[in-house]
Amino acid sequence: MQTNKRKSSIGWTLGLGLVAATVYFGGPALLKFAKSDTLSAYRSGSGALDPDKSTTFLRDVDFSHYDGDRLVTRGHVREMDITQSRERVTMRGIDKGEYLGEKNQVIRFEAPVGVWNQMAKMLSLSQGVRLFSGDFDLKTASALFESSRELLRIPGQIAGKFFKGDLKAQRLLYHIPTKTYQLGPVEWVGMLQEDDKSLKRTRWTIKADGATRGAGDTEVWTTAQATDGDVIVRADRIERNVKTDVLVATGNVRYYSRETNMTCKKATVYRKQKRAVLEGEVSMLVKPQDAQKLEVVEIPPLRPIVPDSIASSRPSAARTEEERTADDEVRSGSNRRKYPIQIYASKVDYNYARGSRRAVITGSPQARQELPGGRWRAAWCSEAIYDRERETLEMKSGDQRVRIKTSLGDDLTASWFKVSTRDGDDSYEAKSLAGEVSVEDEDLQDSPPATEPPPADGTTPRLRGPIGR
Repeated sequence: MQTNKRKSSIGWTLGLGLVAATVYFGGPALLKFAKSDTLSAYRSGSGALDPDKSTTFLRDVDFSHYDGDRLVTRGHVREMDITQSRERVTMRGIDKGEYLGEKNQVIRFEAPVGVWNQMAKMLSLSQGVRLFSGDFDLKTASALFESSRELLRIPGQIAGKFFKGDLKAQRLLYHIPTKTYQLGPVEWVGMLQEDDKSLKRTRWTIKADGATRGAGDTEVWTTAQATDGDVIVRADRIERNVKTDVLVATGNVRYYSRETNMTCKKATVYRKQKRAVLEGEVSMLVKPQDAQKLEVVEIPPLRPIVPDSIASSRPSAARTEEERTADDEVRSGSNRRKYPIQIYASKVDYNYARGSRRAVITGSPQARQELPGGRWRAAWCSEAIYDRERETLEMKSGDQRVRIKTSLGDDLTASWFKVSTRDGDDSYEAKSLAGEVSVEDEDLQDSPPATEPPPADGTTPRLRGPIGR
């Protein structure tokens, strides 16, 4: 920090104490004091000064410092001493301290001890420091202001309020003019921006190895986990634009909720629009109704369908009662929410706003549901639409027909297939349905005859039959 050119007799060259000296000497006396060699008694025969020996002691004084024409710091101290070389000023019992940035930002501080280093242009605070502004109120063991670079450094543990949340962290580097920062490891708990006043605001807890905020209002959390108690999100990197409220998670993305667990390479959440887009090897585990709870578990890989697995699980000619029960579970449509479902796709675009919850699944999606006794059922299509409000799953064909297979040997295709996901509703609709269904004699006897011809457009009416009885 430089001496004020227009106030050459007042500044760090005689120490902060000269400002307070006006209390004792008045204007003329101060001028005389400033022009005299106040350190002559401490000089050696060679004129050298002891850089570590104090020469001026003051008590209960106010201080201020200018860098050129700009006021940089001011406050009050209980005690102050200045070294012979005038390179270091030690202050004890600092209160009402203020650091003023180039753009009129103000950071207030309190500390038992503060040391100003004239050569390095640094103010170090120690032995228990409080730093507070409009954006934060932090407590830490020590802190350092670098005047020449407009930086605030905190090397150790930090606790307090930070941008409308509760902060626990280690290491903070804060650029005062731009309010950009780096910190971490970090834990932050607070409210994320929420424009929809009809929704209950929830507190988020974010833990990360590191966090930064740079130009452009973007926060970046590395090796991070975020949760609001209803969902848990993990990723190598989570970016959030604080103005648009858009989150982008990349690298080993994991999403956990009570109903669904998902993994992907990238997830973009448009919080204002209540929309989430998951991309890149999306794997989804839809939990059965009796096992819906928030927990971090691995999603098992999707098992491929091979001819041998189909043949080995087909019903034998003479089935036991246990086998018959297991086969009936495959054909039943009322148990779709009873067993876990694995889904794999390239992209999931989900609108999660209440009243319009809807997911569009693309990139050759496929699904498999494991049932008791090694039984399973699976489906493939070009595009699937899950309507959470109407509780339906619609599968469409594009470059490939919709295909449905089961461990019993059923193998069906269609150009369009729609099934209800509502509990107890085992009906379905299809268009251009064709294929093979393995049916036992007793199944034929139990199946009701058709009561009406199929529609002219080729759509199969809502049915209950061997694949959805």
